[in-house]
Amino acid sequence: MSDSAALGRLLSPAEEPVDEYAERILDAARDQLVQFGLRRTSLEDIARAAEVGRATLFRRFPNRDALMSALASREAQRCIASVDAQVSSIDARREFLVAGALAVIREITSNALLQRLLQTDPEEMLPLLAGRGAPILAMGRAYIAVQLERLIDQGGVMSSDSQAIAEVLARLVLSLALNPETVLPLADEDALEALVGRTLAPLLLPETS
Repeated sequence: MSDSAALGRLLSPAEEPVDEYAERILDAARDQLVQFGLRRTSLEDIARAAEVGRATLFRRFPNRDALMSALASREAQRCIASVDAQVSSIDARREFLVAGALAVIREITSNALLQRLLQTDPEEMLPLLAGRGAPILAMGRAYIAVQLERLIDQGGVMSSDSQAIAEVLARLVLSLALNPETVLPLADEDALEALVGRTLAPLLLPETS
């Protein structure tokens, strides 16, 4: 399976909710989880916040796992769409790499839902993020690999196999999500951009050194 196909499979829920009620339920679920965390949020709380009945909720999402899976998929899709929007118009390889790295770091470290659940429900989140066969790590690796293949298609020369590089970068970003306490200048956009340009860019694209 290609990286593009794998990414599409990872981002596609079994039954993609598209109607107004499903979107309201997902919006309410996100708001409730950001406010109260996973353990303190019930399906009844979500239905009440979405202003729908239990029957309406269960017609769209037959159980809690289905709802959380759909929410995680939508959150991932939104994050990836945001990153794509920030880099889609950049053709220069080095600038694309730097901008992409910054965009991914911003999305991960500023995601209110992810950071809240890591704080309140680490026992639920850690297996998804860092456990054996973690789906979020697999999704991140697949997404980064697709972007690296784009650079290669444009004539870029990678310092190593794109899959291996994608794995390293995905784990680096994941570590920032798990533990944002770092000496890296995450709060200083200019300093972070300069750091990525001095380190990641020449490491991954030797021609830029």
